[in-house]
Amino acid sequence: MNLLEPEAAHTVKNLLPAYVNGDLSALCVWPDQIRHWHKYSWTSPLHFIDAPDNTCTFDYDRDIHQPLHVGHTTDEGGNTIDLRWFRHKSNFHHVWDREIILTTLADYYEKDVDLLQVK
Repeated sequence: MNLLEPEAAHTVKNLLPAYVNGDLSALCVWPDQIRHWHKYSWTSPLHFIDAPDNTCTFDYDRDIHQPLHVGHTTDEGGNTIDLRWFRHKSNFHHVWDREIILTTLADYYEKDVDLLQVK
């Protein structure tokens, strides 16, 4: 599935390493993957910020793209908040990072989103 216009897709493909074949999403998870490798274990603390529970930690300009990576120590970035996403068990962080996007793509990609507008 190509979500970019041809010119934008061509530009992105030229900026990315050849081994991902123009697939930006193949690199987006790289920080999540390498933090578990022994060689890069030092990067794990860089992946998130834990703050005391009685403080406000969210900075809209800086954190809106990954708000669950800046959170309170007790909720572990939403990883300890169990929930059901439709028919399967998950946690809040996983639903935010992945499931909302996949569900939206499946339900609305290449459909008339104007139908969603309230009249």
